This record gives sequence, C-alpha cells and structure tokens, in this order.
Amino acid sequence: MPSTIPGYEYDIFISYRQKDNSYDGWVTGFIQNLRKELEATFKEEIFIYTDENDYDGIREIHHVKDSLASKLKSVIFMPIVSQTYCDPDCYAWKNEFLEFKRIASADPLGLKIKLPNGNVISRVVPIRIHELDQLDQALLENELGAPVRSIDFIFKGQGVNRPLRENEDHPADNQYKLYYRDQINKVANVIKEVVLSLKSKDSVDIIQEEPKKLLPDQKKPVITKKTGVIAALLVLLVVAYYFIPIFHPIRPTKKWHLRFCHLLQSGPRKKANTLRMALWKCCCPTSPCSPN
Repeated sequence: MPSTIPGYEYDIFISYRQKDNSYDGWVTGFIQNLRKELEATFKEEIFIYTDENDYDGIREIHHVKDSLASKLKSVIFMPIVSQTYCDPDCYAWKNEFLEFKRIASADPLGLKIKLPNGNVISRVVPIRIHELDQLDQALLENELGAPVRSIDFIFKGQGVNRPLRENEDHPADNQYKLYYRDQINKVANVIKEVVLSLKSKDSVDIIQEEPKKLLPDQKKPVITKKTGVIAALLVLLVVAYYFIPIFHPIRPTKKWHLRFCHLLQSGPRKKANTLRMALWKCCCPTSPCSPN
C-alpha cells in the first residue's frame, strides 16, 4: 500500500515478538486502538504494516525475508519494546529493527527528522511495555545512538512490571500514573507531527524544483558569449579612442566629436543602428566599408 509520503510503502511498520502477544493479545489490541485513534487524528488514511494484516500480512507459505524487504520501506518504525524484544538472536531484532536502521540510514530522510519547530525526532518510535534490564537498555541505546525516547505503556507497582491494559482494575496503583487512552493519543500525535513535517518539506521541494514558468512574451533575452565579447570590444575601443594617446591622431573633426557626444547623451531614444554607425565612424573614420 502507498504511504502518504511519496517513495515509501507504509507510514508505520509495527515490529514485535510473538511472545508479547500470546498471553492476552496485547499487541493486537494496541494496533486496533491505534488505528481508531489515527482515524480521529488524520483526514487521510494512515497505512500501518503488521504481520496480522489481512491483505498483506506474511503467511506460512511466504518467503519472509524477501517479503519484508519492501515493507520495511516505511516512514516510521515502531518496535514494541518488551523484556524479550532486545535479543540479538530474535528475528524481530535482527531482520526488522536492525534492517530498518540500515535502510533508513541510506534513504533521503535518514534516521532523524528535523521538525518545523527546530526539534529533532527519530523515525524509530519505541513503544515500551516493560521496564528493561540494564543490559537490554544498554543494547537498545547503543543501536539507537542515544538515550531511549519511548512512549510507555507500563504498569509498575510493588513487584509488578507488565504492559498497561486498556481497562485497569486499579489504575491509581500504577507508579507511573499512566492512562492507556492518553498514551494511545500521544502515539497518534507523534505520528501526526512527523507526517505533517515531511509533507511540508515536500511542498517546499516542489516549489523549488518547479519555478514559475514565464509566458512567451515574458521570456528574458538571451545574451550569448559572442554578443558579450562584441559589446566589451566596443567599450574598449571607445575608451581607447578618448583616453589612449596613440589613437589621438585618428580622431575625427570636432564637428563629428560633438555629434557623437550628443548621440550618447540622447539616451535610449535613438535607434540602435544610429549608435552603431556613430561608433563605427568614430573608431574607423577612414574605412570605406559600412557596418551594415
């Protein structure tokens, strides 16, 4: 499916481990709620890729690596970061997260986008559903090249570290004081900020690449190299005639001199041929030839 940004297959690629969806379908519920939130946020449709898609999800008979190659050409990569995601041996980490990094680093946008307000945002938008161990945190930060800037869906309590549910029994017990609906809205707003920023950049590029065309009667005159050389020679001849002593003996009579000065002072109202004839007679008064 085409992304809202030209040149990309999807707006969002959601990456996760099946382990994080097998217990209560948390990832499936997150994707469904995000789709609904995006419908209320954007006028146009935002295209999300996940392997659960009915139309283009990967099935058992598909060649996974080749099928993913084009789908990773997405504007935003959204990993569901859990206690099991940061695993160098898992498929999602190696073939989705690291592969997206490689592809995005080589494409025109790069991994980071500068927003209109001057802030910079990564195209990797982590959704964190667990507090991470130090080793996992260090591994993720090393790959991102910066501290993790995530949108958290974590319920943290005494002895509790689990994904935040849409309907919590005791929301006040959450040490993070997070509400599922608010966090979903934050995700949609981040996506909107990125997409609108890129759309405004595309508009500027189009204006720069396609300047306003002049109408036939507005076209500027073309000055060729030959014309420029001739004009320069004429100026040099006139300067030499008046200021270099070697040319003084061939000056015309005072009468011609006065006529020429009067012609120059009359400005653009005189015809070009008259000026050309005057210059010719000043520079070559004894020549039998005519400039015509």
